[in-house]
Amino acid sequence: MEQYILNPTYILRNDVKRIILARSDGEGISTFIHPLHGMILSFFDSPLEYSENIKRISESLQLQEIDIINFTSKLINNTEKIWIGEGSNASQFPENILIPKPSNYEKRKYHFRDFLIKGKDLDLSTKRFYIPIETILMINSLCATNCVYCYADRSNIYDSKIPFERICEIIDEAKLLKFRKFDISGGEFFLYKHWEKLLRKLVSVGFNPTIPTKIPLSYEQLKKIKETGLEKFQISLDSTNAENLTRILKVPSDYFLKIKKCLNDSAKIGIKFRVNTVVSSYNCNINEIQNLIDFLHSYENFVEISIGVVGYSLYKSNDENKIILPKKNDADFLMTNLKEKYRNNEKVIISDISLHKNNFHFSENEFFNKAICTGNLHLFYILADGKVTLCEELYWHPKFIIGDLTKQSIMEMWNSKEAMELYNLKQNTIRDSSSCSHCDYFTDCHVSGNKCWREILKVYGKENWDYPDPRCPFSPEPINTVYVE
Repeated sequence: MEQYILNPTYILRNDVKRIILARSDGEGISTFIHPLHGMILSFFDSPLEYSENIKRISESLQLQEIDIINFTSKLINNTEKIWIGEGSNASQFPENILIPKPSNYEKRKYHFRDFLIKGKDLDLSTKRFYIPIETILMINSLCATNCVYCYADRSNIYDSKIPFERICEIIDEAKLLKFRKFDISGGEFFLYKHWEKLLRKLVSVGFNPTIPTKIPLSYEQLKKIKETGLEKFQISLDSTNAENLTRILKVPSDYFLKIKKCLNDSAKIGIKFRVNTVVSSYNCNINEIQNLIDFLHSYENFVEISIGVVGYSLYKSNDENKIILPKKNDADFLMTNLKEKYRNNEKVIISDISLHKNNFHFSENEFFNKAICTGNLHLFYILADGKVTLCEELYWHPKFIIGDLTKQSIMEMWNSKEAMELYNLKQNTIRDSSSCSHCDYFTDCHVSGNKCWREILKVYGKENWDYPDPRCPFSPEPINTVYVE
């Protein structure tokens, strides 16, 4: 008989008043499920024969075997998302929850008692997590390059202001709270004086962060990275044309040769790498991007390349943004052809272009069914001075600072007055000039994460934070031209 296990793609986590079923990599939906369902699924951490496991569940939870089978059979190799339950207790389950045991399966040590919740406390409707599930630490705002398309707020240049010992305490608390991710951003990670110790700390507690860099790392640095146990690093590379890289990144002419040596050394050492590529007006050329992809495929340790079109920066003028944004026809031609050419290549990830004028003013159905903004719902962003905001492009905008981890624990910050007031934003605090001030959907829109604050600031300006999301059908025309033309 077959042995079924809970798909390693998913994790279970107690969220105080419900159980979270989510992807371990942070992609796709996170769904709230009934504690009883969480307890049943926890038994599928052990690779036992199916009928034996059903009997074990029945004896431990005092449930009828037929009821357990009726529930679990729907989740064995389910090819589509399904709803289970009725009314307010209904939950959506993603695809392939229970699968045959893979050869490389590692037990995660779930226990059904970890998912016990009193019935009177049950809450399957509140969108905001009671305990956040992931974070990103901006280690500094220092850079080794001066990219023409940089979206960052360069008015605050910080090395890390958080004591290293305090960073370690924050990491330990995140582990205790069962965070699925603790990622790092910059600035530039390898300009942080304690980068090696920080990397060892993250890996030692079970986090496997994506470390982005634009520095051509030395053999010694790569060897240290490998010794920490990190599986891969990420290098940002926009072209193999040395002259063009000099223009894009404002680096010396030998920069690409140093990058090439870095990648050659990574292959010798045996550490994998992925690449992030930004398409701007400087490299929006099919031959240039194809040459880059071909170059990367010559490395056996190359994992993937992610290609996206540059976004409008809050921290540049409209004129500066116009220089770096490619023309609409050029961007469409490039991205459409790349998607067609590499549609069967799992190593090449082509992002959709979101900067089209027709991506504003969605219909009501489109707007309320789009992807949600998870800042202050699921996750938070730690700035280099310890202040906490919702997402990296908001930086130190005072409206979105919800705490300070140099003075608070994670949970104190998450339940702070500032965090809760922003989540439960009152309509009477919105200015009359904003259509949100008299919108019937106001509460649902805010508590469900339908607003992307970053896009609001980009389109309407930092002073108009209380305007609607530009994709809202009731939003005004853009003040800033953030889309490609």
